[in-house]
Amino acid sequence: MELNNCVLLETLPEGRSLFFSAPVKIISTVKTSRVMECLHKMDALSGRGFYLAGYAAYEAGYAFEKKYPEIPEQFPFPLLWFGVYKKPLLLNNKNRVGIYKKLFPAGLKTENPAALPALSAADYKKKINIIKNHLQNGDIYQLNFTFPLKFSFSQNGFALYNEMKTKQPVKYSAFIRRGSSYICSVSPELFFEKNGSRMRCLPMKGTMPRGNSITADQQNAQSLKNSIKNRAENTMIADLIRNDLGKISRPGSIMVKKPFGLEKHETLFQMTTEIRSQLNPGIKLADIFPALFPCGSVTGAPKIRAMQIIKTLESSWRGVYTGTLGYITPGGKNAVFSVAIRTAELKRQKGRLGIGSGIVWDSRSDEEYGECLLKSAFLFPGYSEFKIIESLLLVRKKYYFLNEHLDRMEKSAACFSFVFSREKIVRALLKHARNSSPEARKIRLLLGRSGDFSIEQSKLAPVRHAVLKIKISDQAVNSRDLFLQHKTTKRRLFNEEFSGKKNCAEIIFCNERGEITEGSSNNIFIRKKNLFFTPPLSCG
Repeated sequence: MELNNCVLLETLPEGRSLFFSAPVKIISTVKTSRVMECLHKMDALSGRGFYLAGYAAYEAGYAFEKKYPEIPEQFPFPLLWFGVYKKPLLLNNKNRVGIYKKLFPAGLKTENPAALPALSAADYKKKINIIKNHLQNGDIYQLNFTFPLKFSFSQNGFALYNEMKTKQPVKYSAFIRRGSSYICSVSPELFFEKNGSRMRCLPMKGTMPRGNSITADQQNAQSLKNSIKNRAENTMIADLIRNDLGKISRPGSIMVKKPFGLEKHETLFQMTTEIRSQLNPGIKLADIFPALFPCGSVTGAPKIRAMQIIKTLESSWRGVYTGTLGYITPGGKNAVFSVAIRTAELKRQKGRLGIGSGIVWDSRSDEEYGECLLKSAFLFPGYSEFKIIESLLLVRKKYYFLNEHLDRMEKSAACFSFVFSREKIVRALLKHARNSSPEARKIRLLLGRSGDFSIEQSKLAPVRHAVLKIKISDQAVNSRDLFLQHKTTKRRLFNEEFSGKKNCAEIIFCNERGEITEGSSNNIFIRKKNLFFTPPLSCG
């Protein structure tokens, strides 16, 4: 099977994937003057019964207006690249992994790359001050400012893609191989979906980090929902996209659905607003792209003036980042394109991951810089894959506090966006209990991200009525660490500290305030008369 010039597009939660390979033709250009010509060719080939899949770089948007200063005629990368395919291979949850191993036998090993921001916090602040001058002068209402993270990567491109989509399950994942170049995208944002004459856009604007506890998580979600700043940004971009859709839609057909909706991701919440319309008769890609591209959520408002300012402020081309990736079915009847955010480009083991945020008058440079880095946290060190744990006591085929344990696991699953089926887990636990011996056993239940789980059993260590030797770790834990609010397999510090301390029954940890938190494998209780006290979750 031909892997060069292949395109893999995956969607969640539907679990559908399309794999395009062996193109009969490639439509591509590095020249601004040929972008429209390529779009017309794509429409023609779609009309002849072919599928098309690929991407348009952000800079392809310069081809649709003549108001951008000093735009080169030729770029050092394709402005537009689409393969022309007879038919995609349809993948589903049952056959996907096996096919991946055949397609990419060395591509399922993952690693954490180390990244370096191309812009320091100090230089970022200078750029934000320039943007604020434009805002004060009334040139723009908002501007989406971006910069890349640069990193090295020793595995093949599919290994990075696999790492990204494992850590950031989203609705629009894409992998493209083009010679020695790779594009790996895990975008949560829909650019547009065309279903016959129906169009749907789902711009994403407004961000809030996940909380470090269930309560804090709920509070952060509500804070984003009620944020005047984020709602204003979201409204501006939604209005911009309504205006863009108006160029190609039937009068009166544009509708706003689900304004200020929230989507939950691994490290953050994001605000969305859905916009729908009915297209005018005869609308094709060569009409849609000039009207909508680039998506307003990655430019600012007004779009043309924002793009002019972006051109003068950003020190490097964006490339595929903030462009779009997707496919078109034969006849152009249906199409799905994502906004290419959370998108990395790889070439010769060097990578770039673009990050950015929307800047308005009351934006603070330190907060915006932090938001940008937050958007990359899913990939870089600190967010490796893990499982949720519950340890239960099984005595005479009966579990102690089963419902309470499962309640806690369910809350953790909701926090980390894990699939959780209480019915399946209970059924498996009860079956395990029926087949077990009556002696007391420790049961370890592990839950994976996709809802997969396993049950482990071990004997209980005998209780020792003796004075035990313990040590206090000199490594303070961070009370704000989200993972300390949940029981997971992310235990490197605990394991390293315990294995490094010899002749010791337990290691006790303290937080940055010097408060005792827990042991490496035990909870801590202090008995005062007939009352037992234990450190609260807020300690870490």
